[in-house]
Amino acid sequence: TLARQLIAMPDLFGSDLGVEIPGHDYYRALAFSLYRQANAFPAERFPAAADVAALEAKDTTRIWGFCHFLLDELDDGDSAGHRRTELPSFNTRYIYKYLNGIRQAGLNGAIAGNCSKNNIANLYAFARMAEDSTLTPEKALLEFAGQIADEETAPILCEIFKYLENDANWHQKLPEEDREPLFETTITSPQEAIKQLRYVQVREDMTLPLPEAANYYLEKIRQRISLMYL
Repeated sequence: TLARQLIAMPDLFGSDLGVEIPGHDYYRALAFSLYRQANAFPAERFPAAADVAALEAKDTTRIWGFCHFLLDELDDGDSAGHRRTELPSFNTRYIYKYLNGIRQAGLNGAIAGNCSKNNIANLYAFARMAEDSTLTPEKALLEFAGQIADEETAPILCEIFKYLENDANWHQKLPEEDREPLFETTITSPQEAIKQLRYVQVREDMTLPLPEAANYYLEKIRQRISLMYL
């Protein structure tokens, strides 16, 4: 309500001033949980197409979304699933859902809030899916796996990524009604994931500049899988 009142102010936005809108109604676990606890839901998500149209009518050319916490999996300090962790996390299904939602609302750009090199997979997926609306989460994970592992073992690493995303803190703490369907994956246990990880071979010709050595990143993946034993 307050945001819509700001948008309605006659002189606040224009061609010389853009706006960044979080869009909590499109992705945020905290928002969905509070709506359900109070049994009170917005009549329509914010921003809606009408909100964007009102900004465009004022010649506002930069109308961007900025999602808090989605890439880092650390939302307001709460946790779910096996445990919250600063080890690599995977939220590509929810990034995909968020980007499609703000596209349909009419936003013309998006900012990725990411404060950890551990979550480079989420950042990669965000950038690629923002660039290409047809790219699915599964394809984005396979692409990213192919930036780390060689051609033969990249599909194995992708299956591990999908298995970890199914256990993500972000997914677990959402109300059940707001959760995306789990990935189908060939891996069914942490033990199997650890076993398969041993087969992954780092590619020799790295084309993506990673923030840390690929072998070190894979060790963090092993540590993340190990949390599932606890």
